[in-house]
Amino acid sequence: MEIGSQATNFEHRSYGEELALCQRYYETGVADFRSGSSGAESFVSSTKFIREMRAIPTTAYTAAASATSNVSGTPSLVALSTNTLRLTVASAAGGDVYYVRNFSLSAEV
Repeated sequence: MEIGSQATNFEHRSYGEELALCQRYYETGVADFRSGSSGAESFVSSTKFIREMRAIPTTAYTAAASATSNVSGTPSLVALSTNTLRLTVASAAGGDVYYVRNFSLSAEV
């Protein structure tokens, strides 16, 4: 509802514009990590978000690991900034490390 006799024009946005605005608040993805190891060591992988978020998001795993191999402990998923995510995976005694899991990022108000 508006006051007055003249209505304001409706703001039309393209699908792409609307999607880009939404991606500043929420994103989902897959943490996919593969590496070789000669012993028990930690590996770090960083990735950029689809779109820079409005604030540093909280991270959450949204599904059980769909595949893991030679992973020791619980991998760490941390948002470093409004556009960078870090996944840290520790290997067990050696061999190839393979880790895949769905995650979400949320920068709600």
